[in-house]
Amino acid sequence: MRQFVRVALFWFLLLSISPIPFAYGQIVKPKFQLNIGDANDRVVRAVFSSDGKRILLVNDRSTQIWSAETGKLLLTFPEHIQHNKGRWFDWQPGGSTIMQYGALGKNAGVVLWDADTGRKAAELTEKKGMIHAEWNRSGDRILTVSHQSGYPAGSDFTISIRDEKGRILRQRSEPYLRAATFSNVESSVIISVRGIERAEKKAIRVEDMQTGDILRSFDQDLRKSDHWNYAVFNTESPDGKYICADIVLSKGVVCWDTKEDRKPMYYLDNKETGDITFIGFSKDSRSFAIRKPKAKVIQIIDAESGNVRVTLDNSNETLSGGCGSQLYWVRLYSPGYCTSWSPTGRYLAATNATKEVNIWNVANGKIVARIPVIYDERYEPPVSTYVSDYEEFTFNPRRDLLLSISNRSIRIFAPETGEVIFESGTRRKERSTHGHQRHIAGWSPDGSLLITAEAENKSVMLWEVIR
Repeated sequence: MRQFVRVALFWFLLLSISPIPFAYGQIVKPKFQLNIGDANDRVVRAVFSSDGKRILLVNDRSTQIWSAETGKLLLTFPEHIQHNKGRWFDWQPGGSTIMQYGALGKNAGVVLWDADTGRKAAELTEKKGMIHAEWNRSGDRILTVSHQSGYPAGSDFTISIRDEKGRILRQRSEPYLRAATFSNVESSVIISVRGIERAEKKAIRVEDMQTGDILRSFDQDLRKSDHWNYAVFNTESPDGKYICADIVLSKGVVCWDTKEDRKPMYYLDNKETGDITFIGFSKDSRSFAIRKPKAKVIQIIDAESGNVRVTLDNSNETLSGGCGSQLYWVRLYSPGYCTSWSPTGRYLAATNATKEVNIWNVANGKIVARIPVIYDERYEPPVSTYVSDYEEFTFNPRRDLLLSISNRSIRIFAPETGEVIFESGTRRKERSTHGHQRHIAGWSPDGSLLITAEAENKSVMLWEVIR
């Protein structure tokens, strides 16, 4: 009996002080531990390259490139990345350039870093500051959007198409711009404007990336009855076949088939439904979801027919306020961690940032789990609230595993049961007092690896996903 107590005490102490998190059910297994070197340093961002072979670690005092294949340090940047230059980092698809963007204010720009040398390749600036930047799918073009003056909803903007070095290839002014993004499947750009001041052009246009010629354009018929009705681009399906938009004033959703000449699919609000909003496409583009808040339901729509496949009970009203919006400035002010489809399309997760996440089985419409989110209710937005105060949920790109990241823990849920099957990090009762104190975690692009770092981030773990 005494020996049993000793053994039990040994394992209790080991698990209590071990820096390596404990996994349940062998969902992941440790691959490498990355030691950033400086005991006083702390990881702020961890981003996989597009091929998943390298990892960018942006730290408080250093910037490093690590090998995801060997776990060895490949490079320390001679010039440390300044966080005030931007908090988002995107690897060039198929390349070795890292884009840093997402700063606020007139001085906001884009910095390009060479991941092979660690040196600054270019710094892109505009007079009134840039508010959006992205790579196209092939990694040879950059889209940037900048202010010309005034508030985002009513000012003029500058849209620039640049080469991979940041040099401007085409640039133009666009009044009342609401969104701009590269198309998922073509060498084209999707432009969404306010519409009412540009009556000669439709609200949403697909333009040739090189020439600016309009390839296709869309608007909704309700504008004939009221000129304030116009469609605002929300998202494009992953296969590029459909474009969906939110309708201003009418508070509805409209979707178009970009490949076939067929009538738009309309979902308009009424006294029973309330303001209908678009949520998102499934990974295979066969279905999309819309929210009807007054009826407290989420409907799964068949993209081909436009008919309702299944209705999900949303009576506890997750998905409040602004969820599903893809307008580029929303990312700067809103957590945006609202919905996520599993890669198989079997599950839909939707969350209210301050309440709980619901997981539904889309096939039968049943809710399989309600998980309370980690959030300190004493800190209501927008005062004294950091993005890191919210819990973020994201599915593995290839497997039905739901990852949760907060300032208190890292967890993986089995969506079929809502059970926690992996947990890392110390569960603190109080929120962090610094916006960078969120735990670090993320899937590799192919979903085979998971990187984690706890809030203090003295060491980083790379895990192999084995489920």
